[in-house]
Amino acid sequence: MPTGYTAFIEDGKVNNGKDFIKLCSRAFGAYIIERDKGLDEAITKEFQLDPYYKNSLIEAEKELAKLKSMTIENAETVCNNEYNERIKNAEEGLKKQNEINQRYFKVLREVKKWLPPTKEHIELKKFAINQIEMCINNSDYWERVLKTPKQDATQWLKEQIELAEGSVIRAEESLIDEETRIADRNRWIKELHESLV
Repeated sequence: MPTGYTAFIEDGKVNNGKDFIKLCSRAFGAYIIERDKGLDEAITKEFQLDPYYKNSLIEAEKELAKLKSMTIENAETVCNNEYNERIKNAEEGLKKQNEINQRYFKVLREVKKWLPPTKEHIELKKFAINQIEMCINNSDYWERVLKTPKQDATQWLKEQIELAEGSVIRAEESLIDEETRIADRNRWIKELHESLV
């Protein structure tokens, strides 16, 4: 029985070693990322840098520049808006969690009252109780959010700038890493094709 690769020899689509090596190259090196492409699709001759990496760096630099140019008054406004949104989300989250927990508690009480008909059903009851108890969430997280005081705008801006600087560094590193990967892939492809001339 032929493999996904040798089927191309059997059906006559591949009739020489050079083409078969190119076909098999999808399982190795730079072409491994193309392994899920149809085997009758042409392989990439040269990889290009995904614009995501440059765009991520540009966006991170824009955010950093915006934060660095922000006045304390603007920071106060943003800080207030974030705080109000956080409180609103926490109140809604707490309310929703309490509603869900009430449903869990109701079902849990009923399961606990259930009398298993035989000893063989006892594990079923234990399992059902465990499943519900695992899902009951306490409201500690939401209560902590509600108790967290609003941050000082100066401190908030300082932390946001530090976070943005970190994002720029990570975006630069990711871009450099991707440029290196692309160069390595393209070198591997070039060496492969030169060896098949």
